[in-house]
Amino acid sequence: MNHWGKRTLAYPIKRREVGYYVVVQFETLAQQLAEFERLIKLDESVIRHLVVIDEGATPAVVRPAPEEEPENEVAVPPEEAEE
Repeated sequence: MNHWGKRTLAYPIKRREVGYYVVVQFETLAQQLAEFERLIKLDESVIRHLVVIDEGATPAVVRPAPEEEPENEVAVPPEEAEE
């Protein structure tokens, strides 16, 4: 996250002439991006936002989580368990 701080806007937005600029770079799935943009639009403290997709970026490889191997359990023969 890169905070640029307060800056004069190029033109007034919602009667404001100064805004606080923040640049964030992140990776996400398309479904999550849609939800992110929906939440940003609902946040009244955000007067303008822009999402830019970096076409030159190499997509991250998503590897499935390794399956856990069952623990080695020793079966006790029934005759030993009764003793």
